[in-house]
Amino acid sequence: MYASDTDAIMAAFVGVWAVAMIISLIISVIMIVGFWKVYTKAGQPGWASIIPFYCNYVLFDIAMGNGILFLLLFVPVVNFVMLLIVTIKLGASFGKGGGFIAGMIFLPYIFIPMLGFGKSQYIGPQ
Repeated sequence: MYASDTDAIMAAFVGVWAVAMIISLIISVIMIVGFWKVYTKAGQPGWASIIPFYCNYVLFDIAMGNGILFLLLFVPVVNFVMLLIVTIKLGASFGKGGGFIAGMIFLPYIFIPMLGFGKSQYIGPQ
């Protein structure tokens, strides 16, 4: 392998990495804005969606009516179950059905912004 081959491989690697980072940044911004709108629709401050731990407290308060349940996210295995439950309850608290909730679970990068920017209204914890 010659030095130019190594340079070309490294340049390709850096290019792929840069594209992946840009895509990741775009998805992160879309999710932050989507959750900001969801929190605002639910009558909570939008900035709460970007504060670590507090965002989970507020999300559980919006979806389940009891924010302190977010502490269950610190329990292994239970945290996975609680994330599924809070996602289901979040969709239900905006009046969404099973198909939309399944989309929120499997494609959150699409369905959370749809929930935030869509016409659905917050109806409270279900």
